[in-house]
Amino acid sequence: MKIVDSKRAKSVARDRTTRLEMVVNANLGGCHISNMSSSSLALSTLLSTLHTHLNAQTQFLPTLHAQLGLPQTALEDELQTLQHTLTKAVESQIEVRKKQVEDWIGKCEGVESGCARYSRALGTNAKVAGSLSDLKDEKVLPRRYDNAIAYQEKLRQVSMIGISYARSTDTMYDCFMH
Repeated sequence: MKIVDSKRAKSVARDRTTRLEMVVNANLGGCHISNMSSSSLALSTLLSTLHTHLNAQTQFLPTLHAQLGLPQTALEDELQTLQHTLTKAVESQIEVRKKQVEDWIGKCEGVESGCARYSRALGTNAKVAGSLSDLKDEKVLPRRYDNAIAYQEKLRQVSMIGISYARSTDTMYDCFMH
């Protein structure tokens, strides 16, 4: 009986690992592990480690269930619970990262909106500080945010120079007119 249960446990573990790999791939937007660049080694290592660990640990379940006198359906239910728990853990981590990306995008867009207002107010003088479209090409969001903050500061300085120049021109005009 132990040999049959052991073979079934291995088969169930293999099926579960395959489903876990499918869940991970689905949560990565359909990217296959081989299409991932520098993170492909880490992801494949994670999956391999999980496979090995799950395979080793779940082999104990049939014997433990038999020792407890639990029905075969209890083992199937427990394996489904494990699969559900692992799937939810992966999905939860993906959701955390998605939320972080959304937050960074919001921060970037807020600063970029301020930059756009400055640029419209400065007109052609805004070209001195650079281009807003160049900022949006940056894919790393914290770097994009930092670049947008720096660009906004440049625009602010250009606007202050323009205000100082306008005030000095007005003062000179007043001097000549009176």
